[in-house]
Amino acid sequence: MQELEQRLAGLGCDKINLLIEPENGAVQAFYEKQGFSRDELIFMEKWITPAQTSAKGV
Repeated sequence: MQELEQRLAGLGCDKINLLIEPENGAVQAFYEKQGFSRDELIFMEKWITPAQTSAKGV
């Protein structure tokens, strides 16, 4: 993670945002240990083709 953060900072990236499923507590805990903190943002989506509605995350 440190290497990734250093590379991104070198490219001018100031911030990393993650999208994690609410029920995935293990991943949340992992990223909290990496220094990430929870932010109360709302992620919105709209499927516009029926084929994508059955494949979550596509």
